[in-house]
Amino acid sequence: KVQAITGSLEVKHGHGKVVLDGIDGEVDAKFEHGKLDVTDVRGSLELKHEQGRVRLKGIHGDLRVKKEHGTLVVEGVDGGVEIDVEHADTRIHASGTITSVYEIDGEHSDIQLRLPNANEASYALKTDHGRINTNLPITIAKGKDWQAATSQQGNPNVLISVEHGDISIE
Repeated sequence: KVQAITGSLEVKHGHGKVVLDGIDGEVDAKFEHGKLDVTDVRGSLELKHEQGRVRLKGIHGDLRVKKEHGTLVVEGVDGGVEIDVEHADTRIHASGTITSVYEIDGEHSDIQLRLPNANEASYALKTDHGRINTNLPITIAKGKDWQAATSQQGNPNVLISVEHGDISIE
């Protein structure tokens, strides 16, 4: 467990469970296998994680994640989001109105996005071999093996593209 650090933090870890809590600075983390819990980062977070569960809560900066195999849960990000997942179902719960770009790419992964002000965001969504599920007032175009949706207001700030997975927005 790493707790209450002021300044930048670089972490590399092989196997097992790691907890990072109360980091006042940027975090650069690389993990191979295991569970990872990160809470209260007051700075940007860049993460590469290969296998296992990842839970990120209270990221007060930009978030960049490359994740393979397992699950990714994100609760509360104040900055931009760039996520690339493979075989990793992903749940994101934004803390408020999205003011930066959320860009999420997935392969063989379901993406669930919960936004308290979902109607204020602008969307560009696409899935191959999956479905788009939402109650938002957007039109979903459907083809034989694909679905896509784009909202009408402004440039999209929520971009989600998935192959072999579903997209859900609440």
